[in-house]
Amino acid sequence: MVSSRTLMKIALVIAMVSLNAACGALNVDDTDSTYLEFKELCRTKAGTRIYKTFENVPGYFNTTSYGYCFHCKSQFIESGYQFVETQFPKGVSTRHLADMYVTTPGAYRYSAQYSTHPGCKRYFDQESGKVLHRSTVSKFGAKIPCVAVTPIDSFISKYRVYRESIGKIGHGEPGKIAMSKIEFSNLDGSRVYAEHHWFTYIPKGAFRTLVGRYKYLGCPAKGDADFFPPRVTEIFKPSKSLVVGGVK
Repeated sequence: MVSSRTLMKIALVIAMVSLNAACGALNVDDTDSTYLEFKELCRTKAGTRIYKTFENVPGYFNTTSYGYCFHCKSQFIESGYQFVETQFPKGVSTRHLADMYVTTPGAYRYSAQYSTHPGCKRYFDQESGKVLHRSTVSKFGAKIPCVAVTPIDSFISKYRVYRESIGKIGHGEPGKIAMSKIEFSNLDGSRVYAEHHWFTYIPKGAFRTLVGRYKYLGCPAKGDADFFPPRVTEIFKPSKSLVVGGVK
């Protein structure tokens, strides 16, 4: 038999959830200029647009508006790229730099190399000789590849993947629009080959949920076919097999 104290706890939780749902209801002013701007962005820019794709791409330049490098250590091993390049600007935390096997901001090239490559030292120092992805070992026989990091003065990439975020999704100010985008382009960004935009809008007067986030409108919406951006390999298609040591 359930105790009265337990029943009271259950009732309190139900009441809090109901109150949160009521308070967090999205009441949108259809005449609000920012909401109308959000609707127009949803109509004209939201989602995925692919204009051109490329075959047998050896590698690409990976960059963001906030100085982080997504998957630089593993992208080539997972997907068949020979290398991934990036540039860490000043201000990036030393912890993040260390996680990426470097100590100072600057331009770097990540590539799959055999353990004798001089650029492997930081990898082995940090990973204690562990294989980044053990499922790939069989491809290379007895010689286990490492993730080599090489400081560079110039990029050999022809293509760029750029990520940018403006505003904090669910944590911004009510009445504001936030945006997250990923852009696939040539190296200097002058020619865009594919792009994905996600917009969110927090209506004025919105209440925070129990976890501290505002409820918001988003486009594409969860469940839409293009809610997630395309994979890099869908736009810049790598060669089918990774060549260890293929790039210095």
